[in-house]
Amino acid sequence: MTLDVAASAATGPSPLTVTGTSGGTTQTATLSLQVTAPTNTSCTRYVSPNGSDQNPGSQDLPWASLQHAADNVQAGDVVCLAAATYDLGGELSLTRSGAASQPITFTTLADTVTLQGPVNFAQGASHLRLHGFTVTGFDVWGITLSGDNQDIILSGLNVSGGEASLHLTVGNSGEDPQEGPVNDITVRDSTFHDNIYTVVDCTPGPCNDVEFQRLEIYGAGLGGTASFGSDGLAIERGRNILVEDCYIHDNSGDGIDLNSRDLLLGDDAGQVIVRRNRVANNLRNGIKLWRGGEMTNNLVWNMGDTLLVLEQGSSYTVTNNTFANLDGQNYLATIGYDPRPGSTAATLFNNIFYNDDPDMGGTTLFVSDAVDLTAGHNLFYNPFRQEDVICLGESVCFNDTQINDGSSLPQAGFGVQNRYADPLFVASASGDFHLSGTSPARDAGNISYAPNHDLEQSPRPIGPAPDIGAYELNN
Repeated sequence: MTLDVAASAATGPSPLTVTGTSGGTTQTATLSLQVTAPTNTSCTRYVSPNGSDQNPGSQDLPWASLQHAADNVQAGDVVCLAAATYDLGGELSLTRSGAASQPITFTTLADTVTLQGPVNFAQGASHLRLHGFTVTGFDVWGITLSGDNQDIILSGLNVSGGEASLHLTVGNSGEDPQEGPVNDITVRDSTFHDNIYTVVDCTPGPCNDVEFQRLEIYGAGLGGTASFGSDGLAIERGRNILVEDCYIHDNSGDGIDLNSRDLLLGDDAGQVIVRRNRVANNLRNGIKLWRGGEMTNNLVWNMGDTLLVLEQGSSYTVTNNTFANLDGQNYLATIGYDPRPGSTAATLFNNIFYNDDPDMGGTTLFVSDAVDLTAGHNLFYNPFRQEDVICLGESVCFNDTQINDGSSLPQAGFGVQNRYADPLFVASASGDFHLSGTSPARDAGNISYAPNHDLEQSPRPIGPAPDIGAYELNN
């Protein structure tokens, strides 16, 4: 989907600070998230605190309340709000729909427009755009899509407080949605943060054909005061999910948790793609996929539990990711650890699995013996537990020497050219996982599995040997 009534222009990278602790020492790293601002917006209706709901809603005679605007817009209208803080008086209820070729847009004339209170997309409200607002002052959900909503774009938002910043569908976990699923939803260029429970939550779902792009998501569980279910981004059920270019950090649950109920119910999740995300400092798992998917160019580090969890019963492709542990835990990555019904296939190429924490108590990579594994050109390093770096089931494990020798691995699904060695990151202790010029991950990947670009959208070489991991060193 595209925001066809308001072009977007980059305002430049917004610095984001990552803080983690290793061995009692606090490290910080600065990342960048590209944000956008509307330009050339063609307003058809206006709202201002100096207006009146008796006015026609023109530029000279604006309406006073956003709810009045929402109740009176027509397909194709672009409602523009003047800079102010608007008390929604309970909630903003969006009940009117646009059309596929004429969506209704609510946007801002300045960067300082705050909505005090929650925003609810009523059941069936569709073909709508919401752009540029700060949403706060709510107790439960900041923005809600109740159900049976389609063709919705949420962008340029800053939402915080209450139980969740963004909630998609209404109903109880594991049950059908009370007001229907949601479809064709795009959420991009926004920040969602500091909630009691999961920050961006699709429960019970399904949320189908959804895209999450260039988001910063943090503060689930309000810094750890709540735990169960306090994930950054969680979708219980849904088909065709894209999560890309997001920074998801400092949540008291998992960073990304997708399709848990689809696995339990046997639903088809369609195409699930998780790429170019930075996932850091979450107290439980980093990325957890339950019903298959593709993972490419993700950087995942410093979790309280496991960095990568792929459940049994589906197919996975995991290429050119960097999993770097800077906190004590049992496993760095698991594939099929918990017995589930159905066959499981995993393709694993060009990934770095790295640990430098002496408190890590388990194997670096655990793969269930029920998994049909195809793997090669992966780099492993765990100097504090070299005797069982890779374990296939509970009884067959491979140490550092066996990985480098390679003679035992092919029978277990690992092809040639896996390696055990220090990846020689630029500065892992301070959160910089770019490769140094002498890294053994340089020019050691398999071109057949490598994506065309890396985590930072730098091109990977056309030649036969890309770098292993999320970053490509182009010199």
